[in-house]
Amino acid sequence: MAFGRFGSVVLACAVFGAVLTGINGFFIAASRLLLSMSRSRILPEWFGKIHPKYHTPYNAVLFIVIITLLTPFAGRSAIAWTVDMSSVGTGIGYLFTCLAARRVINGGVNVPNKAFKLLCCAIGTITAVLCIVLLLIPGSPALIGGAPFACLGIWIVLGFIFYSTSKKNWVTLPEAEVRTNILGSKDIAVYFNS
Repeated sequence: MAFGRFGSVVLACAVFGAVLTGINGFFIAASRLLLSMSRSRILPEWFGKIHPKYHTPYNAVLFIVIITLLTPFAGRSAIAWTVDMSSVGTGIGYLFTCLAARRVINGGVNVPNKAFKLLCCAIGTITAVLCIVLLLIPGSPALIGGAPFACLGIWIVLGFIFYSTSKKNWVTLPEAEVRTNILGSKDIAVYFNS
């Protein structure tokens, strides 16, 4: 209001840029996640095919594009459900990241500012747990609705089914191969094996 129409345009450009940055980041992260899961034999090889010219996982990118383009046709309610479920997933991902960082820091030798970094991991872990609790505990002001809760439950059940049916494909891989396939180097530790 202080800068009038010019201020509104600047603010709109900043918000639009922030939204596009987030979308681009999620798009790249999702396609690379599908690539890593394909390389570790959790998903079919189709998702891991690399384009000969652009060196990108083009099938994973196409899959994400199709899902993204179909989403608006599900309607406003379904998009809101997806956002609510994603909030819970983001909290779980943030929690996993903080716990993994703690494990890396504890396992490292000569880590500078080790105590401070561990404190940051602890604060991040507590924050993630609080966010998850606020989203899932009845009576919370941030509680997700009944439909997103049901969709989240179905998604979790499907995840467990998928995990149990695909486990035999990747659990027998040598850890060095898993490190190379997922992380790009056999020198980087994979912490979910131990």
